[in-house]
Amino acid sequence: MKTREGGRSFFSRQWSFALVWLIIGMILMGIITWKIMPHMMLTIHKSKLPFDETVTAINMSAKKHGWVVPKIYNFQESLRKFGYEDMTKIKVLSLCQPHYAYKILKEDSNKKSYCDNAMQIWSLRN
Repeated sequence: MKTREGGRSFFSRQWSFALVWLIIGMILMGIITWKIMPHMMLTIHKSKLPFDETVTAINMSAKKHGWVVPKIYNFQESLRKFGYEDMTKIKVLSLCQPHYAYKILKEDSNKKSYCDNAMQIWSLRN
């Protein structure tokens, strides 16, 4: 093998160069993913209705389309109990599709990963 100054072969220099660019590419991909993914997972729609009417409309629409709303979390009320009076209105509606949830959860092997698949709709007042 031909060697250059310093005793390193031309072939090992190419591998070093490729490895550096691979690492740079991985870092860039990580940054791009970090910036883009939140926008791909969340959709924001501004409601024309007042806050409480929006929560009621989402709840009724979900039930009309076969979803169950087992819990509506009221973050403003929860935080007021701890003395945080200036909290804006935030409610989270948990949604469930019982038929599909049963089909997935009846298998023990699926129970571990299913907790990440909960669907929630947030209603925030700006």
